[in-house]
Amino acid sequence: MAMTQTTDVLIVEDDPASRRLLLDVLNNAGYRCQATDNGEDGVRLASELSPRAILMDIKLPGVSGIVAAGRIREAESQQRKQANRRAMLIIGMSAHAMKNDLEIIEQAGFDYFITKPFSYRVLLQYLQESLVIDPTDL
Repeated sequence: MAMTQTTDVLIVEDDPASRRLLLDVLNNAGYRCQATDNGEDGVRLASELSPRAILMDIKLPGVSGIVAAGRIREAESQQRKQANRRAMLIIGMSAHAMKNDLEIIEQAGFDYFITKPFSYRVLLQYLQESLVIDPTDL
């Protein structure tokens, strides 16, 4: 059973080269992905698509990744009350996070944080271990 075949990942990354590379790596690993370059669309797509995981850049122009993650968690909380839905995994990414940013990142609702550049092999392993499929999803 290939765990990644039923998994949707939303990528929210403003850097075109990084976004394309993440799409290529995750698609080649069997994940079905959607991507956007801003936090506002990230919030909208998270609501529309209900992905299993979101990879979100922290330092997005306009609506930051931190604000977007908070909005996603707030909307998700309301949706989960109405339907028996599982929480989305939200992974924050940044090349420029400071120590005090980590507390803010955690409070915003991120499950995990990775510093760029990072190993795609490690990212794939973390996604595979974190996205456990419920037999009712099959």
